[in-house]
Amino acid sequence: MTTLHLSLRNLLRNPRRSALTVGAIGLATATYILLISLGQSLVREIQGTVNLLGSELTVQQAGVGFPEMSWVTREQMHALQSLPHVTGSISVALTVTRLPGSKHFFVFGVGPGRPDIPGMKVPSGRLLEPGTNEVMFGFRAAETMGLAVGKVVTLRRRQLLVVGIYDTGRALLDRGAIFPIRTVQEMFRLGDRANMVFLTLDGVEHRDRVQAMIARRFPDLEASPTDSWTSHYRQVDVIGQFVERLGVVALLITALGICSILTINVTERIQEIGVLRAIGWRRWRLAAIVLGEGTALALAGAIIGIPLAKLVVVALPMLEALGLVSDVIPLAACGKGVALTVLSGALGSVPALSRVLRVEPVAALQAR
Repeated sequence: MTTLHLSLRNLLRNPRRSALTVGAIGLATATYILLISLGQSLVREIQGTVNLLGSELTVQQAGVGFPEMSWVTREQMHALQSLPHVTGSISVALTVTRLPGSKHFFVFGVGPGRPDIPGMKVPSGRLLEPGTNEVMFGFRAAETMGLAVGKVVTLRRRQLLVVGIYDTGRALLDRGAIFPIRTVQEMFRLGDRANMVFLTLDGVEHRDRVQAMIARRFPDLEASPTDSWTSHYRQVDVIGQFVERLGVVALLITALGICSILTINVTERIQEIGVLRAIGWRRWRLAAIVLGEGTALALAGAIIGIPLAKLVVVALPMLEALGLVSDVIPLAACGKGVALTVLSGALGSVPALSRVLRVEPVAALQAR
């Protein structure tokens, strides 16, 4: 018999135990794939949303953890607009609140002028006017809450007229609404402050010079290239690392599960292993069988983990709606998940493999 055949035969001696182990491994693999996909998709969605504004530099308060914690004063906004090579600016105040039919509702206050965002389509209605009680809803938010142009919504005791439905192709924006920045500042008591300022320059070749100028003149602000904002934004990187570490914890379940089942299997077959050693089987061949069992369990679990991850996305449409996980799981995430699961299976086989290598025929045959 081949080594693989013997490994599979040993696993099938207790099919229920093996099936439960494969199921647990599949769940751990699916969790890892989903978490990795979540981290990657989150970075892509945030960067894509920032890129929509078509600016060269993004300015926010230095050292803050998240954009909504950043404060840029009106004086700083005016001073930034007067810098050499700056041809335009968009200030954004952002927060999250609740409206009927939406647990998490994204609020984007945009100014000082009309929110004419590059790439934004307005299939229904028009752009809002600054300094008014008007609002534009993303089409996803409008569908969820049953809104249309001409309706009036109440937010923070203020009545707002829906004048447009927009579509940006970015889930984070399309699940929220765009207000005049002054309206958001008043409703959420932000004073005259914004969270971020996006600067448009008269040429991308001047970006480094303007960025250095901001660092000198505004020590409490920091500017970064908009097209690579997420790579310079420390907290996005921290989130990605945190998500990946959670995924690794899930894979530790694979190693522990395989370690447990193989240790039990070897203990139950200790006399059989002694007989095989007595008739001349070498240690490496027995070790290969145990390693084959661990690899087979891990591989089977990894294979079912991919469709499990897909089922979770289907069962939790909010992930797809937020743009955090698409309906197609990234191939790279699947490949990484399978590879690390199989590696975890091999590592989980080590304790049982070590015991097999130490088996002495006489002692094994006398064991009860």
